Amino acid sequence: MNWLNPQALYFLLLIPPVILLYFMKLRRKELIITGSFLWKKVMQDARVDSFFQKLKVNILLIIQILIILFIVAALVRPYFQSLGTLSSETIIILDTSAGMKAQEGKTTRFRLAKDRIFTMLQEARSGSAFMLIGVSDKPVILSGFTTDREKLRNILNNTEPYDTPSDIKPAVMLAASLLKSHTDAEIFLIGDKLPKDKDFKIEDLPSFHFIPTGTGRNNAGITVFDISRSAASKKTELYVKAENFSPSPINTFLEISLEGRLIEARELKLEAGGSQGFVFTIPNSFSGIVQAELSVKDDLASDNIARAWIGSTRDVKVLMVTKGNPFLQKLLSIIPGVKPEQISATDLKQENLKKYDVVIWENCNVPQINTGNHLFLNCRFKNNSIMEKGVTEAPKVMSWENSHPLFRFIDISDLNIAQSSEVVLPDGAKPVVQGDKAPLMFTYEKKNFRGIYVLFDLYKSDWQLLPSFPIFMANVIEYFSRQSEVSGIENHRTGENLALNFVTPGQKVEIKTPTGTKNDTPASSGEIISLPLEYTGIYKVSTGDMERIYPANLLSAAESDITPDPPIANKQNKTQSGKTFPLIREIWRELAMAALLFLLLEWYIFNRRRV
Repeated sequence: MNWLNPQALYFLLLIPPVILLYFMKLRRKELIITGSFLWKKVMQDARVDSFFQKLKVNILLIIQILIILFIVAALVRPYFQSLGTLSSETIIILDTSAGMKAQEGKTTRFRLAKDRIFTMLQEARSGSAFMLIGVSDKPVILSGFTTDREKLRNILNNTEPYDTPSDIKPAVMLAASLLKSHTDAEIFLIGDKLPKDKDFKIEDLPSFHFIPTGTGRNNAGITVFDISRSAASKKTELYVKAENFSPSPINTFLEISLEGRLIEARELKLEAGGSQGFVFTIPNSFSGIVQAELSVKDDLASDNIARAWIGSTRDVKVLMVTKGNPFLQKLLSIIPGVKPEQISATDLKQENLKKYDVVIWENCNVPQINTGNHLFLNCRFKNNSIMEKGVTEAPKVMSWENSHPLFRFIDISDLNIAQSSEVVLPDGAKPVVQGDKAPLMFTYEKKNFRGIYVLFDLYKSDWQLLPSFPIFMANVIEYFSRQSEVSGIENHRTGENLALNFVTPGQKVEIKTPTGTKNDTPASSGEIISLPLEYTGIYKVSTGDMERIYPANLLSAAESDITPDPPIANKQNKTQSGKTFPLIREIWRELAMAALLFLLLEWYIFNRRRV
């Protein structure tokens, strides 16, 4: 046994004063006696008052000394050594996504994950360094390598989960890249989900460990909440889809409210793994918040409510930069609410791209762009900002992100492509259509810029002849127009980062989030404030007399399915060197508990004697 705080042994000096108090406690009473034969009893008491006679067995004195001994033993923090796989350097990835808010009995899944990390910090050997990475929709380094465990505990205590979907792969790749400079480091992912990328074999990653958290599966949620407007009929419709991810059937109600007033309710009978969808008509004169709510008590509350804001609308300004595509031009002209314009790349210098809500580039060289919403169709980029590395012949469509707004009501399994470019994806890019050899389409977002990249020529495919193409283009316009605040509909997903383009430089902004916090944020010259949507609920942005509302919803079937992933069969469960490392197990909690029990015993005996 070893001690972490031997200085606490000085507290043992409290024992002599406790014993001394017992010498001072005897008080005699004056009594009138009738005979001298009682003096014999007095002499016996006098002998008892002697120094060593008073130290005869006194159960309360023994218990008090034991209390001091156990408290001091807890303060010196004794520990035992054992062997384990915690290296001298450990990278901990903590899942902070919405699914970690799921209830697990009287606690939450996230609380269990933090308790597991606290145990790792406690049991690691002295001098071990830890790095902490939080991940929801993106990785965040909470702490670099440090041996200060109190600092790590404070960081964990101040960390809470968000309402955003999880994207674990970037965090795992970040941790794996650190193994090059920290060769003996171990990676621990603590959460309920593993990366969902078939090309990323997590079990082959060296020194990787997955600690599943939670066991619950009882959840139903709203996974689709979509509002569409028809310019021709001036009709507004709401489509809501609810899914049951529980292992048993669920009976509940779907309630639709307009500005807090219930207008309709539908009964749902969802089988295990089943879903139901409904279409609701919204009055044309309505302006405000529309809400859908499942009246069900399950393990995850973040997906039981979805909201959107409906207001006035205007036409979407679309610019096509192309040598000429009559089919595309005709298609855009028949999409309701779209005003398309066309220009060649050579005349682009005279145009101000900022006045357009969407810019579509086709088969042209794209200059440096830092702002706006852009669709790139088989383009080349200045300064190799998107670097090509080859050409793929006759690629096959293997999968696409059918939960992404771009692929709503779309099936592209029958798409045939003769040739596609293969590029180096920039950091932060997300493939949305995956080919058999390389991505065929990806999205890329950065501050004030949103881009959709199609890596094949439309004329070298049959996509323009398929029903999915006009639906895709309509989805592109709607996806971008929502970000441009021209659709009259604010319906966002958590994880989005909105650019508040209406804020002028130097203007103060008041932001009220669903958590109730307010921030006065002055915008410096040339800076555009962004609004990260991290929680479900209503965000209100006020600038002077103007107030804008941005509802944020989870709307993620993958996140609503709270069934934790099973442990993986890692090929390298030990450290890279194949060694085990000494761990420590402290027992101060047990000793403190023993001291408390002895204190209760002393109180009981003392009160029994008084009675």
